[in-house]
Amino acid sequence: NDDWVFEWRGLIGKDYRFKGSSVITPFTGVGYRYWNDDIDFPGAYEREIQYWYIPIGVKAMSALAGDWIWGMSIEYDIFLGGEVKSHFSDIHPAFNDPENDQDFGDGYGVGLSLKFSRKLSDNYGVSIDPYIRYWDIDESDTSTLTAYGIPIGYVIEPENDTTVYGMRLNITF
Repeated sequence: NDDWVFEWRGLIGKDYRFKGSSVITPFTGVGYRYWNDDIDFPGAYEREIQYWYIPIGVKAMSALAGDWIWGMSIEYDIFLGGEVKSHFSDIHPAFNDPENDQDFGDGYGVGLSLKFSRKLSDNYGVSIDPYIRYWDIDESDTSTLTAYGIPIGYVIEPENDTTVYGMRLNITF
């Protein structure tokens, strides 16, 4: 497979300071996720999956010893809706490329991340962020599959879940 994911998020939050240097930040916003899943073998096809969602969460940061700061973020993502386009014309040019809608509330996402950061100088810093994100999406609406413009069947995007985990290394300047 040749998969890639693009995610854009706009967030707003307010910092609440307590116990010296500790900060808690509740946040919300809007997010967009695009996943291109291009399966590469005979009879396979490309899929484009798009989601809009509202992240709601909280982030906490606190000082550690040796100029290190640690934090964590937890969030819940309200699924606003989406669309899956299946490029069946990749299998045979006679087929159309059905688009299946996914409606408000037809899924959710959750995320958890940790953060360990340290300022190296007045101009530079580093952080290490292990994270995990999970999506649970319900079955899509039905769409019509055609061959040469004649309806021959119906398609759905089945119920699915996705878990993404990893480690980010950030250099700040």
